[in-house]
Amino acid sequence: MRRRRTAAASPPGSESVSHWDRYWAARRLSCSALATHELTAEITGALLRVQEAEAGVGRDLRVLDLGCGDGHISELIKRQADSPTRWRVIGVDHSLVGLTGNKSLSPRAVNICVASATALPFRDGEFDAVVSFGYASVASYYKPAIQIEVARVLKEGGVLISDFQNMLSLYWLLRPGKLIKQWRRFRGWDKRKPTYFLGTFGVARYFGRFGLTVMDVVFTNCFPPMGSLLPTGLLMAFDWTVRKLGLGRPLGRIFIVAFRKGKAPNHGAQATSPSPA
Repeated sequence: MRRRRTAAASPPGSESVSHWDRYWAARRLSCSALATHELTAEITGALLRVQEAEAGVGRDLRVLDLGCGDGHISELIKRQADSPTRWRVIGVDHSLVGLTGNKSLSPRAVNICVASATALPFRDGEFDAVVSFGYASVASYYKPAIQIEVARVLKEGGVLISDFQNMLSLYWLLRPGKLIKQWRRFRGWDKRKPTYFLGTFGVARYFGRFGLTVMDVVFTNCFPPMGSLLPTGLLMAFDWTVRKLGLGRPLGRIFIVAFRKGKAPNHGAQATSPSPA
């Protein structure tokens, strides 16, 4: 893997770099987590193939994985390409422990870079797509400095694909204590300083400020979180069945949104004083 270092900057959320270093050092993937990764990669791959077709034949698709962690999902996404060499994937994270923790990551699969989401070391319009995953993915934070950078490095017509917690799913509604805890952690009681979204509310409006228009929404992770009690393949089959029956919205614990970049907006004061969604 080729690695590039940049100067340290503020992390995307309230957690410090040391917090994520500890997280990645202790992380072990369960069958449920592996199913989430596989499903995320499949959904993303389908969306990227559409983008590849629109980009035209004879040109590589440049993809930035923002907050890639150990690069496991980055590599799974690249495998979704009809010709893997045509998708050039670069993974960015501010945790060096996360970036170097996946010993099985192919050196030729994903390039990685230590950087902050609020100060990406890339040219304007360098990428055809930016992807960001992890239940509270970097790109999904209610933090304008991040969305400004995402929009900057995307080409005109490029796509952002990011996941969000579906806080209005049956899983959360049956756990009001956990729902309130997540509300306090991400949205909080101060509506002037939200840091996350409750379900799909406000997503289109907020991201539209940065010239990012919602193209598609897919609800997934419809299987119950059972750790490693059930095999990954069975959990994925359950998810596919639920979505095919049209029950993804009430049962999916996350939703993946594809945004397309349009005309560059005038951010104005929104970069420092966002209003609530």
